[in-house]
Amino acid sequence: MKKCCTKTVMALVVFSTQFFAGCSPEELELAIKSSAINKAASGAYGMANATISFEVETDDIKSKLPKIRTEVMPYLGKEGKMTVRGDKVTAKFKVPVVADSYYGSLPERPLARLVLKDGLLKFEPTSRLDALNRALSDIDLTIEVDFKAKHVVFKIVGDSDAKCKVSATAVFIDGEAKVNYTAEVGNDDSVDIEFRCDNEASVYHQIQPFIGIAK
Repeated sequence: MKKCCTKTVMALVVFSTQFFAGCSPEELELAIKSSAINKAASGAYGMANATISFEVETDDIKSKLPKIRTEVMPYLGKEGKMTVRGDKVTAKFKVPVVADSYYGSLPERPLARLVLKDGLLKFEPTSRLDALNRALSDIDLTIEVDFKAKHVVFKIVGDSDAKCKVSATAVFIDGEAKVNYTAEVGNDDSVDIEFRCDNEASVYHQIQPFIGIAK
């Protein structure tokens, strides 16, 4: 477990797999404050920051990036950002953290949600992602976004006195493999839980990674 800096921690979410033909998605990383998880558990909602990055491998798609950026930006929300540096495209946006039973209003229509159900926290796309894909298909029929990344990281950031108890199976912590991992994330602590999904032998090659949240 490592001490979290005092600056706001931006979550990373990586646009993954098959963003389009000629693209090689790499990572999906989510940074979630413990207070957001506590809000979801109490029936309200919290917010997590997200960043999406992927590699562009074909000149054809590179030439269309300005148009792609124009279409993507409205879906990233008011605080969303999208940058292009060489072959790497990175986008940042916010996702709500909610209980599965939450039907209240949200400040914006999100591309995805972090859903807490039966003690498990999962990242799930919304119908907004389908709308984005329809808009991108007008640029190029081969373009399609989903969230199945080679590497997935849940970054849990403690920002309250109440400790957040987390668990995960078949993950990596600071590069070390853990069959079963548990931690209590206190105030000013953070932990990165990494799932390596690019190995076909991994269960997470087939299903979206998730973490356990204990009361």
